[in-house]
Amino acid sequence: ALAKFERAVSISPGVDLYWREMAEAYLRNIDIVSKKKDLDQEQKRQAVQLSINKAVNAAKTATSANPKNVSNWSLRGSIYQGLIGIVGETKDWSVSAFKEAAKLEPKNPFYLTQAGISILKYVGTLDNTETKKKDNLLAEAKEFFDRALELKSDYAPAHFQLARIYLDQGREDEMINSLQEAKEAAPRDIGLAFQLGLIFYQKGEFEKARVELERAVVLNPNYANALY
Repeated sequence: ALAKFERAVSISPGVDLYWREMAEAYLRNIDIVSKKKDLDQEQKRQAVQLSINKAVNAAKTATSANPKNVSNWSLRGSIYQGLIGIVGETKDWSVSAFKEAAKLEPKNPFYLTQAGISILKYVGTLDNTETKKKDNLLAEAKEFFDRALELKSDYAPAHFQLARIYLDQGREDEMINSLQEAKEAAPRDIGLAFQLGLIFYQKGEFEKARVELERAVVLNPNYANALY
């Protein structure tokens, strides 16, 4: 597949679709080469690095070929997001790409939410001593989630990410409220039911915990964590 995509872009380098599809193929290839048993560790490292470089370059070329296509910026942002903690500066590149996508679709909460998620992913790589930096980044991420909810007040992913921020900040009641808002928006989300059940359990509110955990089991009778 990669060989055919490479040939396609060599024939028609101005078609953004070809570059975008090739970028996604190279992303999948990262997982494939990392699991190959006929390569030693150094060979795997080199193969993974090559696929990363190819994916990034293809995504960048797609946005250059057609900067008005929101899918190109979304993919570019996703690729950089996946490299946060592995390659330096990718948090800023990811946020920038998702902001460009948001300019093209200003009423879509997805891109703002993804920008905030990129920031939270970077926060997870910081040392526990970097308190002030974490606080500033959490506030920045919250702004993106708040803006997403201004566009769509029942957008569950943004509510769920806000809950993560409140958890990090020790604001337990606000975290529960955000999860409850997410539950209203996505009543069939098993993960939300489990998270709410776990939080209520930890707070000693066992009846509320039972209701949420049973709801998770109704949605998926084999959900081991909820059953436990």
